[in-house]
Amino acid sequence: MNRNVIWKISSKQGSDREYLGFCAAWDIGKKLDLSTLAKSLPEVTVICTPTMILGCKHLDRVMTQALDCWQRGLVFAKKRSIDLLMRLTCQSQIDEATTASGIRNASSIAAFGLAPSEPEINSTIKFVQNSIGERAVRNDKLLDPNTTKIQYYLSSFDPTLPPEVASESNILALLIERASLLLVSK
Repeated sequence: MNRNVIWKISSKQGSDREYLGFCAAWDIGKKLDLSTLAKSLPEVTVICTPTMILGCKHLDRVMTQALDCWQRGLVFAKKRSIDLLMRLTCQSQIDEATTASGIRNASSIAAFGLAPSEPEINSTIKFVQNSIGERAVRNDKLLDPNTTKIQYYLSSFDPTLPPEVASESNILALLIERASLLLVSK
């Protein structure tokens, strides 16, 4: 049985408000269009294919960056879940971020986000589980970094990058930098 992965997220801007980050993943067993589910989730909850996630450290960095930006009024989208998705996928357009999320044809799913309390997180995770059906099997290992994910992200950067760049920590640094640069491109 997977335990819910929950951690504290602190803004570097020194906000009084404390958030908890969370993530979970499921094997669905068949291809589903989960775009309707995505629209029915709480405000700061995102679903996407686990391929987009290089572990909890990646999500922590994305959510910390988002909190810092939101506190300074720097947002990509009115809806914070869309803002998080755009940061995760490094896309400056909502349609591109939604396409990259893979939710329209998913055989596995990851849910992540921010919440003020653990009961709210547990309720959200239970809602996702119930929405995707009984055949879905919780499998948080889908969130872990692996060679396929690293190669996927590496190919989205400059294809001439040397192989030694292909470490998890280097890719994470490049992703966070790319997400930061989205603000400049808007």
